[in-house]
Amino acid sequence: MDQKKIQWQSIGGSLLFACNLFVLVLLLAGDRLAVPAWLQVAGRMHPLVLHFPIVLLIMGAVLLFIPCANRRPPRGRTN
Repeated sequence: MDQKKIQWQSIGGSLLFACNLFVLVLLLAGDRLAVPAWLQVAGRMHPLVLHFPIVLLIMGAVLLFIPCANRRPPRGRTN
């Protein structure tokens, strides 16, 4: 169990270091970087692709707990 924890800590530390290097590059050369048009489109679609489905899931979960005030017995033949 400790070996897995150490492995995850090593992976996390490496990712954190890589992110820090990326931020450093953006800070130092951000104004000289040219982002391709397709990547700009993909970046602008980020809210639609990621956040909108999350909102739909949250709204669905909330609507499960709100009672429907319109519940009537179905029309038709009653026995």
